[in-house]
Amino acid sequence: MLQQRNKAPGEDSPAPVAHNTPTSISNKGKRGPPPPSASSSSSSSGFTFSTHLLPTLFGCDYRSLACFRVLTGALMINDLWYRSYYLRDHYSSEGVWPNHLAVAGMDSFSVHFMSGRTGFQGALFILHAIVSFFMMIGWHTRVNTFLTWILLVSLQNRNLYLLNGGDAFIRMMLFWAMFLPLGMRYSVDATTTSNTNPHNRAGADLPVNKYHLSMATIAAMGQFCLVYYFTAVLKTGVEWQRDYTAIYYALALDQFASKIALITRQYPSFMKLLTCLAWYWELYGPVFFFIPFSTVHGLCRTIGVAGFFALHIGIGLNMELGLFMYVPPICSTIFLPAWFWDNLSYYILRPKYSFTIYYNSRVENLDKCLALFRSFFLSNIVLMPLVANNNNNASSSSATAGDSSSSLGASSYDHGGVASSSSSYDPDDNKYEKASRTNSGGEDDEDVVIPIAPSPRTTRRMSVDENIDAYEWVVVQDEITGKRFTGYEGVLHLFRASRVLWVLVPIMSVDFIQRLNETLVCRFLLNVVARKLYPSNGPVVPPQRQSRIMNLVVAWFFALIVAWNFCSWYNYPIPDSVRWMAPALRLDQYWGMFAPAPGKLDGWMYMPGVLADGTEVNVFEGFGFKDKLG
Repeated sequence: MLQQRNKAPGEDSPAPVAHNTPTSISNKGKRGPPPPSASSSSSSSGFTFSTHLLPTLFGCDYRSLACFRVLTGALMINDLWYRSYYLRDHYSSEGVWPNHLAVAGMDSFSVHFMSGRTGFQGALFILHAIVSFFMMIGWHTRVNTFLTWILLVSLQNRNLYLLNGGDAFIRMMLFWAMFLPLGMRYSVDATTTSNTNPHNRAGADLPVNKYHLSMATIAAMGQFCLVYYFTAVLKTGVEWQRDYTAIYYALALDQFASKIALITRQYPSFMKLLTCLAWYWELYGPVFFFIPFSTVHGLCRTIGVAGFFALHIGIGLNMELGLFMYVPPICSTIFLPAWFWDNLSYYILRPKYSFTIYYNSRVENLDKCLALFRSFFLSNIVLMPLVANNNNNASSSSATAGDSSSSLGASSYDHGGVASSSSSYDPDDNKYEKASRTNSGGEDDEDVVIPIAPSPRTTRRMSVDENIDAYEWVVVQDEITGKRFTGYEGVLHLFRASRVLWVLVPIMSVDFIQRLNETLVCRFLLNVVARKLYPSNGPVVPPQRQSRIMNLVVAWFFALIVAWNFCSWYNYPIPDSVRWMAPALRLDQYWGMFAPAPGKLDGWMYMPGVLADGTEVNVFEGFGFKDKLG
């Protein structure tokens, strides 16, 4: 039931609350807005130089940075998992490369040299995985990104013989990522530093500008372009630029060739076409990222990213190069434009139908958990806290008389967005819950009275508040049908509305999963995860611009790596007074993959051994054979 409250004479209109109102979401006959077009970010066919051109050409969309953060964190954990198989053999002093040999002549640092014991190396692997996970979810993002880079450099310095171009690539991109706001979107940090509206904890409206422009974005994009420019210009062999047989020779190396390569190399003409496309795309592909026309800029950037994805997925399917096939595509995600994310959000994160979540504001940390859910799975829903009334008659009469003392609008808020009231919660008098909200047009408040049905199970209680039933922690009201869903049925309704999580509804409906969810949500998620991930409630801090000193530091290192790359081509020396910085921080790089031409000498591992009868054999069975010597 809706009851309109009239404003008192002379009372100012309340400021509009920055809800992500679901009025624009279409379903069941409601027509929603069309998906964003490639030119939706600008009102004219060209960019306005000061406000659009520079940020769009040399800035990164915050959602692209978040995508890079998540994929990089997952890649780090996956890389550590595979390296852990050979932890003792490759990283301890009991293996093939003990500490006293690895540290000789080392110009950089490595905490892995502190001990050669296998247990110590394993502890560092676990620590590395933990900070990578925290970076992936965006908790204290900048600190954990820095720790991830430190541990990655340390791990790579421990055994230089295990590295390839992909290791150098991800190391450099992580270095520039330390100076980027990776946690501004789709992260725990983004949820805690939302805008000033206490109801909107998901960070969906922060920041208003979609692009971040700083010296760090220029350096990260420049690093990506330098990799492909120099890997192309260093390929001076006729196999790349005249005969176009480089792919043939590369796939002829049996130690790298996959099973798919055995089929691909049967078509020489097709491999010549692949060679031509690969070399020219490495040289000119980055141009797609800097098209200065707003009508096609978003589409061209997306095509550029798709091109690098196709290039390295094709290489990875034909050659066994480990994680190298994943690194360049992940790094290219920083170029994804706002046009791509706007369309993706419209079709993926948009709920199937519009609804509002009314949650019990008395439950500690509940608003944080719901905000995280909205931030990752449902972008355009409204979160409204409910305030308990002591008696139904008083609430009804006060709402009718226009008195807002018992409504949500009159409740005092801390900075965490949890409503507090001087009235106490009475579990026996909870027939109605009351909330007040301001519509998106900034008009009069509406007092929304929501009847709460009794919980089907009253034996389980929230551990944070013995007066609140576990199944009354959230109310979902469908804006179209007017139906209300409480407790676990409300949770299932959220999953049904998500275009990502709807496939889990049959599993979530199983009775065992339902009981497990009670324990997970009531005891673990609310009391442990949300409380530990979130700092104590304090004033909301708006995002700060990068300082000039930080930009100068990034510009200095970027100039150093540009000079380092051109040194490899023009063969001129870098002064020793600054040259030491590159190897010390592992900024040294050389992008000569298959340059000037792929190798033409093939081979395989051969381990001679002597049997008890004196017969010499090859004991290495990596390729499934055991041959006699001689």
